[in-house]
Amino acid sequence: MRHIISILVENKFGVLARIAGMFSGRGFNIETLNVGPMPDTDFSRITATIIGDSSALDQAIKQVSKLVNVLEVTEFSKGQATERELLMLKINFEPNQRTEIVQICDIFRAKIIDVAPQSVNIEWHTKLIFEGKLVYNCLQILFINNLNNCDEYH
Repeated sequence: MRHIISILVENKFGVLARIAGMFSGRGFNIETLNVGPMPDTDFSRITATIIGDSSALDQAIKQVSKLVNVLEVTEFSKGQATERELLMLKINFEPNQRTEIVQICDIFRAKIIDVAPQSVNIEWHTKLIFEGKLVYNCLQILFINNLNNCDEYH
């Protein structure tokens, strides 16, 4: 089962490694992991999507709560958190394909964030993972040999 947890920690060296190690050591797969400082830079917020058994997760959350430098642990129930998927692509293209790329970006509301003579970098946000796969598959059909670093959707 998929679980989203938020952990408020002191912004100290090694805290993230201890928390990630605790989850992986107990057989949980960390699907996503985001860390950022709070407005008070003495603290950071770790947000993780964890795959694992619900009953074992309760025990793991209790163990994380006991770690030094951990101030608060919150598990979000379904619907309590806003989820977004970010897809970033670099596409190499021939000059005559530029219009196609711009049209695809317009259709899927993607944003071209950098343009070079033979490539573009695209940023695309979505609520649903299948939409990211749809964009990737569409671009792969048109530019199959030119998608770089996109193993996630294979």
